[in-house]
Amino acid sequence: MPDLSLTTQDKILIVDDVLDNLDLLSRILTRRGYAVRSVERGSEGIAIAQSGWADLILLDINMPEMDGYEVCQKLKADPNTSLIPVIFLSALDQVLDKVNAFSVGGVDYITKPFQIKEVVARVKTHLQLRNLQKNLSTQVASRTRDLTVALQEAKAANSAKNIFFSQITHELRTPMNAILGFVQLMQRDKSLSREHLEQLRIINHSGEHLMALINDVLEVSKIEAGRLVLEKNNFDLYRMLQGIEEMLRLKAQSKNLNFTIERVDSLPQYVQTDEQKLRQVLINLLANAVKFTQEGQVILRIKYNLQKPHQITFEVEDTGYGIAPNELTTLFAPFIQTEAGRKSQSGTGLGLSISRQYVQLMGGDITVDSIVNQGSTFSFDIQVDLGQPISQILEKQRVIGLQPNQATRRILVVEDRWENRQFLTRLLEMVGFIVKEAVDGKEAIAIWSSWSPHLILMDLQMPVMDGYEATQHIKRLDQSVVIIALTASNFKEQKQFILSSGCDNLMNIPFQEEDLWLKIAQYLQVKYIYEQSTPASTAQLRSESLILEPETLSIMPPEWNKQLHYFATAANAKEILTLLEQIPDEHCEVVEAIAKLVDNFCFEQIMDLTTANHH
Repeated sequence: MPDLSLTTQDKILIVDDVLDNLDLLSRILTRRGYAVRSVERGSEGIAIAQSGWADLILLDINMPEMDGYEVCQKLKADPNTSLIPVIFLSALDQVLDKVNAFSVGGVDYITKPFQIKEVVARVKTHLQLRNLQKNLSTQVASRTRDLTVALQEAKAANSAKNIFFSQITHELRTPMNAILGFVQLMQRDKSLSREHLEQLRIINHSGEHLMALINDVLEVSKIEAGRLVLEKNNFDLYRMLQGIEEMLRLKAQSKNLNFTIERVDSLPQYVQTDEQKLRQVLINLLANAVKFTQEGQVILRIKYNLQKPHQITFEVEDTGYGIAPNELTTLFAPFIQTEAGRKSQSGTGLGLSISRQYVQLMGGDITVDSIVNQGSTFSFDIQVDLGQPISQILEKQRVIGLQPNQATRRILVVEDRWENRQFLTRLLEMVGFIVKEAVDGKEAIAIWSSWSPHLILMDLQMPVMDGYEATQHIKRLDQSVVIIALTASNFKEQKQFILSSGCDNLMNIPFQEEDLWLKIAQYLQVKYIYEQSTPASTAQLRSESLILEPETLSIMPPEWNKQLHYFATAANAKEILTLLEQIPDEHCEVVEAIAKLVDNFCFEQIMDLTTANHH
């Protein structure tokens, strides 16, 4: 993505007699939105600069005919080129070399071999300073220095914050990837008891919930950094609404709430907007409505005006606590909760703030009408394009192996954390790939050179040598190997930088294993063997139609009901599942129904079921 803080005429001249350097720098800087010209000789560089083309020059020192020092002296002696900033790029790293570079007029000095990120950052900084100097008059020269210092300080503060969020993203997402990954591995174990599988489902559910909270906090950092972007896609709106209804119906039923979704017949089924952000807004608003409503109903209405074919209006109405007038002014501020929210002791106070940012990005805004003790109605509209029909996604099938008579495929896992290497290696070997591991970029290069893997899963943040440098080295020598980056970053600009550094694709961590199999199949053309789906058990079918009532649990003695009530009050899922083992086999549908409540954290409904029986 071009940097909008720079002008569209920013032109960079590279003077270097090493063709590899010219090619690499030209590609990277061109992808960052700059106009780039490359020459091998100093005399050619001077001629281009004198023509008025260059805004910044990257200059090598050791060159034939005329070295970099002499080139810079000639540029600084000419009034037409004296203000062009010159950044020296050289393998010479002695103090005297750098002193000479600055003494002839260079503004910066980068030692080879260089880091692409460093070059891009310094180029951006000096171009911004150059553009400021162009626009400031000589009469305010003294103020120019003050403004430049202030700009540098602001950039340094913002850069520090961005670096912090980048690091914290990595530190939070990486262990969650190991947790959720090993849960997926353990769920494949056919020897596990039903109780253990239920516990794994709870761990996975809890991990995904924690990941959602982490994402909320990180999303705020993206908003503050101005990095929130609309990522449109074509999707089935009806299917998305059905998924949301299934997600929230059980929680609403546990509180005896009437939860309905009403949509006009004219609502288009296929639309184009940011599906992920729209889903998150609806889930945030509906989850709040269910949480803060004790009796009555929650309704989602979707309206579509044929006179405005690109606008859809959503309304979430509840009969809950309502919001006091003095709280409405700060309702959408981050980290601020209403009184009801504080009493619930749940959430981060970020949901509504993020939702408003999302809706505004989609071309609308959120409004709220509320009366205390009567309920609230949140309304928002978004701008969409009409979409194209898409085929329905087949139910996910678990990959259990590779089809026979295929070429052996070698995969290298590069990751500095032992637990993440273990998860990926075991998962890949379980399916049938040949796998080797590397703990950093340097070891990855050594294994690649001797083993020639077909695909590399490359972590980017590692000690000794990071994934960027390792990728650039490997890709310079071998374009055939596929490199998929593993990254915790959700910033779009960083994704583009990762791809521009040579990676073929990337995966955000933590990830679902289905995404991994799809990417491997895309690049290695492998075919999988899938686990055959088994029909639902009789107990599962009976449990889905079973309506749990206090009388349902009269099959168990009062002391058992008392213990169940106690453990539900403490939200102790493990002890509840242990108690369920005591229910006779002929009532297995009751076991399935209560286990489902536990899996969805509906402990309040279990408490309601047992209140009458244990008193």
